[in-house]
Amino acid sequence: MRIIDKKRELNKAIRGSKNVFLMAHKDLDLDALGSCIGLSTILGQKKKNCYIIIDDKNIEPATKEAMN
Repeated sequence: MRIIDKKRELNKAIRGSKNVFLMAHKDLDLDALGSCIGLSTILGQKKKNCYIIIDDKNIEPATKEAMN
């Protein structure tokens, strides 16, 4: 599947959803957290309820400090 097709499929799924759950990779780092925050902002502008799921046992120390 081409990237443009994946983008269309993702947009279709988001349009049909009221709630969107975002989850980053294991051992959360600042890049992943920033991506989740950015997507959350975009989804909020689209009037979607957005939830960021974080495994608080596996977070890089700098990321944990930034979150606190």
